[in-house]
Amino acid sequence: MSTNRDFDRIAGAWLAEGPSELADRVLDAALDEVHLTHQRRRISVPWRYDRMSLPIRLAAAVVVGVLAVSVIYLNLPGRSDVGGQDPTPSPPATPTIQPTPTAKPTPLTIGSLALTDAACTVDLTVIPVRGGRLAIVVESRASTFSGVDLFKIRGGFTFADIEAHVDQENDRLARGETYVGFPAGATSITQLSIEPGESRLLQWDASAGTYAAICVRGIPVTGNPLAYYAVGPIEVAP
Repeated sequence: MSTNRDFDRIAGAWLAEGPSELADRVLDAALDEVHLTHQRRRISVPWRYDRMSLPIRLAAAVVVGVLAVSVIYLNLPGRSDVGGQDPTPSPPATPTIQPTPTAKPTPLTIGSLALTDAACTVDLTVIPVRGGRLAIVVESRASTFSGVDLFKIRGGFTFADIEAHVDQENDRLARGETYVGFPAGATSITQLSIEPGESRLLQWDASAGTYAAICVRGIPVTGNPLAYYAVGPIEVAP
């Protein structure tokens, strides 16, 4: 093979550059040094050259040189294929597929709600209203920052109970008392805040039942609102 011939040629050239025989004066000096040098205890090492004769030392040096040439030859550029196999390529990584968020359906606008300083009214344009994603356009014509809370009336209660709760809240405002909050017979569904002159969309996922909105005019940072208004009922069929 060409690889073996190349190796033999490089090793032979390296050995040819060294001396073919040892000078007599070098050998005499080495023998004198052996007789004059005191023997000292040495720490154990892998290679113990001090116990080898001169020819053996020369042979060992040749072996070391040949090994060095071998290492150099095998690490030459373009020789990466010698003495091993090409590494097995790693399989391509499987891309992670991110789940696509499910878009909510476009809501059906069933009417509008108008808020003023004196009242809050709703005008339904879709009757009957069916369950699904619904929306009401809220328009503020009030002079103050306001809010709208949407409730679903629970079983055993009616829209009249919501109206009675709102009347009690307004009575508390007139007496300077603290408001109670949400009505006891209803579940809060969603809410929004709205600035004067603004128009926003009140959206929710409606199931069958009766709904009511409570408009809160003049939401302050602290203290009580200015007024409450009950809006409804909004009947949703199955």
